[in-house]
Amino acid sequence: MKYLSPKGVEFSFDGWAPGNTPLECFDRGDYIACAHGCMLALIIQDDALVSHDAISDDGVIHELIHLKEKIDICTCNTLADVRWMVAGLQEYVEVRL
Repeated sequence: MKYLSPKGVEFSFDGWAPGNTPLECFDRGDYIACAHGCMLALIIQDDALVSHDAISDDGVIHELIHLKEKIDICTCNTLADVRWMVAGLQEYVEVRL
């Protein structure tokens, strides 16, 4: 699949390398790699509201940074909630490949 960056640069993405999907990264505690995959999904999704929600105080990117830095996540989220948000972004991309 091809997509454009906000600067208009065309990129190509054919799927995550084996063992490096956002969910696999999340499950092994590699929260930065997980966030990286989620940000790619947000760019591919190209929805400003979804991106805004992802970086909000209880959003997936915000929470992944908290997990990486060993800071408590928002009290309204559980680890399962964050994993579910990651899964949703990953699924959005996978159905388009």
